[in-house]
Amino acid sequence: MNVLLIITDTLRRDFVGVFNKRMDTTPFLDDFSRECLVFNNAWASSCWTIPTHFSMLTGLSPLVHGVTKRNLRYSGKYPTLPEILRKNGYTTIFLAYHPYLNPEYGFEKGFEHFYNLGFMSWHRLKYRIKRKIYGRLKKMPFVKRLSFLKPAFKIKAEELNSYLFRILRSQQRNRWFIMVNYLDTHWIYYYYKNKFTPSRWISDEKMWEIRNRVLLKGKPLTAEEEGFFKALYANAVYYLDSQLQRVIEYMQKNKIYEDTMIIIISDHGEMLGEKGLMDHILLYNPVIRIPFLVKFPGSERKGGEERPVQEKEVFYIVLKKLGVDIPQYEDDQGIIFSYFFPDEKEVKVYGKRCQGEFVACVEGDWKYIYSSRFKDELYNLKEDPWEEHNLIDEKRYEEVAKKMKERIMKKKKYFPRGTREEEMDEDLKTHLRGLGYI
Repeated sequence: MNVLLIITDTLRRDFVGVFNKRMDTTPFLDDFSRECLVFNNAWASSCWTIPTHFSMLTGLSPLVHGVTKRNLRYSGKYPTLPEILRKNGYTTIFLAYHPYLNPEYGFEKGFEHFYNLGFMSWHRLKYRIKRKIYGRLKKMPFVKRLSFLKPAFKIKAEELNSYLFRILRSQQRNRWFIMVNYLDTHWIYYYYKNKFTPSRWISDEKMWEIRNRVLLKGKPLTAEEEGFFKALYANAVYYLDSQLQRVIEYMQKNKIYEDTMIIIISDHGEMLGEKGLMDHILLYNPVIRIPFLVKFPGSERKGGEERPVQEKEVFYIVLKKLGVDIPQYEDDQGIIFSYFFPDEKEVKVYGKRCQGEFVACVEGDWKYIYSSRFKDELYNLKEDPWEEHNLIDEKRYEEVAKKMKERIMKKKKYFPRGTREEEMDEDLKTHLRGLGYI
């Protein structure tokens, strides 16, 4: 059996048709899901990339594996999924174009072949050349519409797929585990030609101006702006769906589909104007509810799974299927916890609402959001899935709130302390800045 782990970075659950019947952005995934075990109640353990990826790789929450905004580097204390699989005879391969998924933060641990294209010399050279050309010409109005001239803070799925297909061809005689991260639904959104392409065109500079106004000045999107960004995001989702279809068709054509476990999961979602926010910050449902599909070899298990899970489930699903001994470190007994511990530097990037410590707890229909700086929040998700009515001051729900906050406070002694220290080269800084991280 082979294992293909596909991370659709920043893909919102409610933009995937199998989870939201009103959306027609993912015709392929909707059809593919009929062969999958579909987790209808999946949650991210944080609102951003590094901790959620390490939760998939270690089977642990950020409080245990230790990677948060205040500590970006994985200590290596616990064995990772690729480490375990490599010891069991698998060729382990990583493929991405993401500045944070790099060896400096411990992502190479256990991977025999590690391909982060943003750190490969050819891509870095191409990026530098484009940055210089675009920097000199961008004042000319027509140049802003020439996407091929823009320095690529991310590459399109079709280009990533060309690398993936080469890897698959090279591994025909091996058992393999491949982890691949697609960035198409991550800020800043590209324009793709399909039925969701917005009729209105806005330059990248204008999109940044709007985003910074929302986050740093607290001025929410207008109805027109929110409609534009949701259309542009849907445009990216539809494109990504078509490229995932190419991957599955390639595997079917080359007779490696049936014997492969295929996991498609998002690391987190995105705010598109809800709560007066953009980007993937804080712990509201558009950010921490995630799509999660698993196609087993021979499609032996399929249908809907309603129990609450988090992305760390990836670790256990793979090892259980392979019959490998599974280390057990923690058990939250079906209660969801999600964490966000912004560093003080985050205020400059995401605004004053990103101060302090944030923990979300979901149990049944109830969700509690603890904040060390702001008012806590309580929502009945069955009646209020968009979290529009904070019930924290309602006396009739005092016991619910008290019980859920106590669960969170029991974990407080494990909250990370201090502030992160980073040294990075200019290419990495520019790349992270282009994706909205710094």
